Amino acid sequence: MDKKAIVLIVLVMVIAVVYCLLLFGGYSGTSDTCDYGGLALNLISGKGFTVNHVLPLSLVFIPNVPQPNCTWAPGYPVFLAGVFTVLGVSDYSILGANLFLFLMVIISGYFLTKKYVNYEAALIFVLFMGLNQYSYYTILYGSPEMLAAALLTFSLLLWGDNYRRVIIAGLFYGLAVLTRYQMVILLPVYLVFFKKINKKYIVFIAVVVIVCAGWLVRNIVLFGDPLFCLQRYGEFTKGMGIGDDFYYTYRSLEPAGFFYVISTYPLLFLRKLAVGVTYFLRTLPEHLNSFGLFLVFWAIIYREKLATLNSNKSRMGVNLWRPAVRFLIIGVALTVIICLFDGQHHRHLYIFNPLMIMI
Repeated sequence: MDKKAIVLIVLVMVIAVVYCLLLFGGYSGTSDTCDYGGLALNLISGKGFTVNHVLPLSLVFIPNVPQPNCTWAPGYPVFLAGVFTVLGVSDYSILGANLFLFLMVIISGYFLTKKYVNYEAALIFVLFMGLNQYSYYTILYGSPEMLAAALLTFSLLLWGDNYRRVIIAGLFYGLAVLTRYQMVILLPVYLVFFKKINKKYIVFIAVVVIVCAGWLVRNIVLFGDPLFCLQRYGEFTKGMGIGDDFYYTYRSLEPAGFFYVISTYPLLFLRKLAVGVTYFLRTLPEHLNSFGLFLVFWAIIYREKLATLNSNKSRMGVNLWRPAVRFLIIGVALTVIICLFDGQHHRHLYIFNPLMIMI
């Protein structure tokens, strides 16, 4: 990394710190991020991966408190536990941790853009990513998307056409899955880089499975199901608005599985899906901020240059541009589809922000 890139990264990080600490008063948090913080506290207190405050629905499966976490993915709480161990337990520790993750996203995205496009585009990426207000929102709310974005970006950056790099990419992607379960939907999308199901792709899948194996075994021991997650019974109906309470299944002692929901409330569920599609179409541009239109015009103006660049890379045997575009389009589409079935929060799309801005 040259001096110009370092100065630019330092500049945008200073702006991010000032924005988050001074203009918005620091860590804001949500009920979800309080859960993550509570899990981290219990981890460093020797209580294991447990929660002290439970939803009525969880008592059906685990009728004791504190109870093993059966809702959240483990990646972000484990990361926070490490942060609390080093920096102590405070709001500023969470904010500082997410600013660090933001720096990792910028650095990994810089090198990713430099690898896939060119040096000038990498510098522009730093500006667009570093001055993106939705990034600041994600930092302030302390949700796991920033960690998942960093892990996914590093996975794409470190991927290469040899076994060592395939294994490293699989390691980072596996950790992304353990941070945000929805990321597992991208496993088949990685085929755009491997081009076909071959030995390297099988090794990649094996690495991801090995990374997640400990968590799957833990779920078998505690719940009798490696894929057990309370969201399976709560998120299908969240947003349907029965009784004007979007969270009513979480306040009930009656589990509502997917097939029960679509057979009992088919019209309400179809309405939820329809509203979800328009919701994600409306919120997707937010992740590019006010730079969205400029990015479109920039791509139109430089399409000839980009085509020439891609042609030159093809001649050198390095055709990365088109697979990256396909990975983004298919990945976002599949993530939106899977998110239609849960609480439909568009912050899940933030994980793709580095790739969107690069492209």
